[in-house]
Amino acid sequence: MNRQSIRRVPFVAFALVFGAATLVGCANDAGDEVVNGTGSAESDLRARKSDSAIKADLEAAATGLSFMSESDYPFTVVSAPIAPSERITTGFVKRNFDSLAATGDDIRTLSLAKMASEIRTFDGFFESFAITPEEELDADLVQYFTQMNNVKAALSKDLRDLRVYRFGHKMRGGGVDGQVNIFIVGRSPSGTMIGVFTKSVET
Repeated sequence: MNRQSIRRVPFVAFALVFGAATLVGCANDAGDEVVNGTGSAESDLRARKSDSAIKADLEAAATGLSFMSESDYPFTVVSAPIAPSERITTGFVKRNFDSLAATGDDIRTLSLAKMASEIRTFDGFFESFAITPEEELDADLVQYFTQMNNVKAALSKDLRDLRVYRFGHKMRGGGVDGQVNIFIVGRSPSGTMIGVFTKSVET
């Protein structure tokens, strides 16, 4: 789905906000320290919803939604089993979802294993989708932002330790660009890693 006709906040502005407020740093397998803004990580989950129910909620929230950038990509629900003692790291995400990177057109993104990575906070990633009085004048933009916030709510409702993992071409000075693979994932009550995947074109 292409929303090029929609008046929207310039993508560069999104990138500047992300860089200033949400960039945690380059990822490393050994570290990947827990960061602030992890959705429901600060409290125990009140109900043990099944993994299938959580994924169904995410699919419903993301239906018809594409992440807007220089080219728009849909959201896909992803999941992978993980041992109770194992932490979700960039290496774990790469090993389990490498095949998803090959769905794009940029040859630099054909293998997650060969891509640079960065981690951003969950809340920081979504803060750029707050609806302001200016955006309220654009019905299409309000709809897009509302859908993005519905995805945020579906993720934070039942998952903990939420973080955003981005994989792409290594930028000079840090960060990633090109065709960026974005995984927003956390841990379900059963311990499974669940989340959503999309792409962002940033040149």
